[in-house]
Amino acid sequence: MTTPSIDYGILVGIDGSPESHAALRWAAEEAALRRCPVTLMHVVAPIVVTWPIDAVVTSFTEWQEQNAQLVIRRAEETLCDAVDGPWT
Repeated sequence: MTTPSIDYGILVGIDGSPESHAALRWAAEEAALRRCPVTLMHVVAPIVVTWPIDAVVTSFTEWQEQNAQLVIRRAEETLCDAVDGPWT
């Protein structure tokens, strides 16, 4: 008996580098051919410290969040350009 395969789509890790945008363009083209979804993933590493540095942690955490939003926004633009239009 055969089991149908499930197509979960393509997962692309993005970090804002030119290489990650190239991977995203490839994923968009591949997803269009396979008619499957593309999922973007950006990971922010937690801060690990051994002494109290509240002010630094707060400002660094805010910077990480702003940077992550910028990386994702630029990746969305790259994806939109790759598929010649808006995406959902």
